[in-house]
Amino acid sequence: MKSILLCTVMLMSLVSAQSQIRLDAGPSLGFTTATTSFRDLPGFPSCCPAFESGTGTGGSFGLGVDIPVTSSLFGSMRLSVHDRSHTVSADESVNVIVGNSFTLATIKHSLELPLTEYRLEALIGYRLGSFVIRAGTSYAIRSFAA
Repeated sequence: MKSILLCTVMLMSLVSAQSQIRLDAGPSLGFTTATTSFRDLPGFPSCCPAFESGTGTGGSFGLGVDIPVTSSLFGSMRLSVHDRSHTVSADESVNVIVGNSFTLATIKHSLELPLTEYRLEALIGYRLGSFVIRAGTSYAIRSFAA
């Protein structure tokens, strides 16, 4: 964390009077897919088939700052929050008695998996006209709920 702060201070000291610091903020929408390989959860009895995959839709919100070093080169810092929650489910076919006869029924087993990710990114970017490319590193903390 100290190295990120040091890099930010160093980049800010290189900013010329003609350069412009750029701020951005914005939402986005993400589609999560998951692949799993478990039959049950520890401490919870289960007779259903394996949970194999899941999907979800979640939003994101991010804040960023671009600090110019030269007219084309700049440093960036980004802070964002991502909702990566999803649901995994499995169908189980069973015979049930309705009246006095067997009927085939389908039981749907579902687990809702909340997942929020907080991300901090430190990037170096290059601007060529309206084309921008960034490369760098990021650190993410994932938060799991019950």
